Amino acid sequence: LVIELDGWTHENEDVQKKDKKKQEDLEAAGYHVLRFTNFQVMHQFEDVQKGIEKWIEDFETKETSPLPPSKGEWP
Repeated sequence: LVIELDGWTHENEDVQKKDKKKQEDLEAAGYHVLRFTNFQVMHQFEDVQKGIEKWIEDFETKETSPLPPSKGEWP
């Protein structure tokens, strides 16, 4: 899991293109990327924390499921 924190510079179109490429590369390498803004971390930390916890719970449930994945579903 990769957690990205985006500040005001990430509003720039060139930075967004670089972020998109970086995220695609990370996902291609098998990582999962969650993005939050600096504002969210500084002013809505409980929501950020809940979002991360929910992602972990969902991932663990998916990973420990006794049923095999459906055809075409990523494990």
